[in-house]
Amino acid sequence: MRTLRTPALLFVFLGLILLAAQFAPTEVAAVGNPINGSGTTGRICKFTGPQSIGNSVLREDSNSIGIGLMADARARLLVGGTTAVTANTPGPIPSFVANQNGAGPIADFRRNISEVMMIIDNSGNVGIGTNSPSRELDINGQVRIRGGSPQAGAVLTAINANGDAEWANPGSAQRVPITTLPLIISCPGSYYVAGSLVGTSGSDGILIDSNDVTLDLNGFDLQGVGGSLTGIRVNGSRSNISIRNGSIRGWGNDGVSALTAESSSFVSLHLSGNMQHGLVAGRGTVQNCTAYDNGVDGIQINSGSMNDCTAVLNGGDGFLVNDSCVVTRCTALLNADDGFSVNQDSFLFRNVSNENGSGGMHVTGGDNRIDMNFFEDNDTGILVDAPKNLLTRNAMRGDSQTSHSVVVGNKYGQFLDITAAADDLGTVVGAEHPLVNLIY
Repeated sequence: MRTLRTPALLFVFLGLILLAAQFAPTEVAAVGNPINGSGTTGRICKFTGPQSIGNSVLREDSNSIGIGLMADARARLLVGGTTAVTANTPGPIPSFVANQNGAGPIADFRRNISEVMMIIDNSGNVGIGTNSPSRELDINGQVRIRGGSPQAGAVLTAINANGDAEWANPGSAQRVPITTLPLIISCPGSYYVAGSLVGTSGSDGILIDSNDVTLDLNGFDLQGVGGSLTGIRVNGSRSNISIRNGSIRGWGNDGVSALTAESSSFVSLHLSGNMQHGLVAGRGTVQNCTAYDNGVDGIQINSGSMNDCTAVLNGGDGFLVNDSCVVTRCTALLNADDGFSVNQDSFLFRNVSNENGSGGMHVTGGDNRIDMNFFEDNDTGILVDAPKNLLTRNAMRGDSQTSHSVVVGNKYGQFLDITAAADDLGTVVGAEHPLVNLIY
């Protein structure tokens, strides 16, 4: 075999180089129609026509992409303007819309193009089920809280001033604070007012919608406003309700409305300036309460006991006593109608009724005992319209019409006028009788 010489090898090598150069790419290649255009540093180009390129809205810098904004190394993706993220499916499209133009919500989540499920407005309020949230979190619908081991009837209670909360058993010693009105109490428990509170137009202050509720006003005021309803209202037939220790004033209806409350107590309440009644109590105890300048009656009690209460300058009766009540050591003064209006089966003992517009005590039903009360400067001292009552040991003075007016069929000690008698009643015939009613 013959070997190739050096000149022949050089010839073959040069030929291969020329052949390769024929097919090597050039730095800019244009076959047929050329592509023209220009761009900006940092902008990603796009076709602006069939044979032209230019800037797109995309920017790239330091591993960051900007859409409508300069790229920024602090974020992988920056978007300027309204942003929508939708599902790539036919039909109603759930979406997320972020708005940066300042003319609407910051962001919203939509079920479809028109139905907003959640919104963040320009003030930072979050709304769920509402397009116009009025608080930091405004939910139109039911809320479920799963954490903290909730139980039926438990109450979510603040445990410190930082707003931390936990579920509390209302039957325990822990009490629930009330810091704003209106409020609905729907679980048994012990509640207390943390400071004086003002109501709102069109609403009750506190609505009690549960049995076994203790409400301590803690010495503070519940104040109504124009158009407000009732200060404290017991809704429906409820039992074991206790309301105590505070002021309820200026409400559009009653101060306290609890006619349907059973086995309940109302203690140390000051009820004033309410448009209707001061206190309407069902079956229970009323103690150490004051009703002043209410539009209709001062205090009504359906049945039970009432003691050490005062009713002054009310637009109706001072006290309205319905059925099977014991009323002791109460005072009615300057009320527009009767000081005490009494229906049936009740015992009124050691009460005072002065300067009322009608009767000092007006008995409208039967089977009552009216004993050892004092009446002064009323229209009529004792006015009895029905039979089967017992009237003993009462004293009357200065009544403008008459000291007493009693229909037949009642039992009573003698009404003895001692106005002109000697100072020593021992010398007055009949004055020593243990059941005598005295007029002086």
